Formats: sequence, C-alpha cells, structure tokens
Amino acid sequence: DEIDISYFGVAGLNPVTIGGVEGNYYYDQVKEDFYFKRTQAGEEVTISAPTRVITSAMKNRRENDILVLFIGSNNHYSSKNTDELIAIQEQMIKYSGSKKFIIVGLTSKDYMSEVDEVNAILKERWGKNFVDLREYMMTEKCLTDNGITPTEQDLIDLANGEIPSSLRTDTIHGNQTFYNIIADMVGDRMEALHYIR
Repeated sequence: DEIDISYFGVAGLNPVTIGGVEGNYYYDQVKEDFYFKRTQAGEEVTISAPTRVITSAMKNRRENDILVLFIGSNNHYSSKNTDELIAIQEQMIKYSGSKKFIIVGLTSKDYMSEVDEVNAILKERWGKNFVDLREYMMTEKCLTDNGITPTEQDLIDLANGEIPSSLRTDTIHGNQTFYNIIADMVGDRMEALHYIR
C-alpha cells in the first residue's frame, strides 16, 4: 500500500525509526513523492517485509499526555459502521497510554450524509469526552460569536444541514476561523474535564 503519513504535515512524526534506522520522513512537493533521509550516515539497511514506522510521538508518549482525536470523515462512516470508527478510537486511546482524551465530532454532511447520526453514536459512547463541533457550527450564533455576518450562502448552507461556507475552504475542510473554534471548544472541554487549569 502507498504510504502518505506526512502528506499533510509532520507534527509528532519526525524523527522516525524504520528498521532500526533513525531519520526524517517527508513529502517533497516539487517531486511529488515521499522520502526518508537518515539523521546520521551508516551502513545500508534492506527492508524486505512490511515494517512498522516508529514516530517521535510514539517514542515520547507519556501517560499524562492529552490525546485529541479528530478522525473519521475520510472513511465516510454511517450509522451502520460507526462501531468500526469507535474501535479505531479505542485502539488509539489504549495505545497512547493516557487516560486523558477528547474525541472531536465530525462536521461535513456533504462528505458524510449521516454525520448527525454518527455524531450521536459517538456522543453516546464517549459522553463528556466528546466535543460536538457540528452542533455549535450549525447555528447563526456561531457565526456572530466569531465576528461573521451570515451571508445568503451561509443561511442556505444551514438550511441544507451544512456547515456555513464562511467557515469552510471546501466541502470538508475548514478555514482559520473553523480551526480557531475547534481550538476553543477543545480547550474549554479540557478545562471542564480538569485536564488543564
């Protein structure tokens, strides 16, 4: 399978260790390909079978870390297979070793037609550890709270059950205001759960 773990950035990734060799894994936008560059010169190592990539975050995890998971949209989950998403989240939480975690709800109805149903299932499973972005973003109040006067398209979007265009760059990705809202909501929940003061 093609690996694209650094396509959207390398936060928590580098340095990685592959087959006992430490280096940096990165995507070269000019060459449009992925590369691994050793941190120190050494003898050639041949890897002939699938090998786990050990990331910096994996090596440096601590039980007091706060894990924030915002995953699932690209897999187009529905109410029929949300258990698969929950199983992945459970595995990630277990692997992290942390008892402090936040599950961030999904947002795009265009990308996932049953997004509200999926979020309801996630909310039931995770309770206070679940942050429902969509519930807040689907209000005119969200726009005005963030200094945005709702446009005609925003109102059409809301009526159609979609996050307002003033918060998005496309049908799934948010703009800076969208991500600021996420940061604020996750930060507030961390405080409410006494993860931070």
